[in-house]
Amino acid sequence: MLIHNGSLSRELAFGPLQEFLGQTGVSLGISSIFSSLNQCRLHYLQAQSAIRIGRILCPERHLTYYADVQLYELLPAEVLSGGEQRYRHPELRKLQEYDAAHQSNLYHTLYIYLKHNRNMQLASEELYIHRNTLRYKLDQISRLLETGFSDSEKMLAYYVSYKIADFCDKAREQQAQQEALPLR
Repeated sequence: MLIHNGSLSRELAFGPLQEFLGQTGVSLGISSIFSSLNQCRLHYLQAQSAIRIGRILCPERHLTYYADVQLYELLPAEVLSGGEQRYRHPELRKLQEYDAAHQSNLYHTLYIYLKHNRNMQLASEELYIHRNTLRYKLDQISRLLETGFSDSEKMLAYYVSYKIADFCDKAREQQAQQEALPLR
């Protein structure tokens, strides 16, 4: 457990400290800042959650800030046991079905576009496609989903759905790997 005065910079945390943690195999969760020892238990639990969730999302990183993963604490336990389907946006399922039938990748394209806050340049760079190709794919997605991309509430719902699906996939993959390990 590490208690600090709040000045642990991300540069230090993801530089020398991250290297040390990787070499030793130690995981570190960093809670949000608190000012009273009365809050110590709450922030200790935040640090524990950061470690637990961080191991699922980015197992190669040994340091996780609670602020970066607190969204996932909202998920009920049933999500990890396969109940996440009700949290997946139905329109995104439509995209997945279209991709399966047409060997396309519109589901992933929309995720990258939303991940980059609807920035065409950044999304096209990550997808290694021309901006016009991305524009064409987004038009296709817009027609399939019967929606534009100006509805921020809907875009947020899509993005949260993507994040939940990704988290659940990683958690199941990690659980399957642990179950495949021989007992000692």
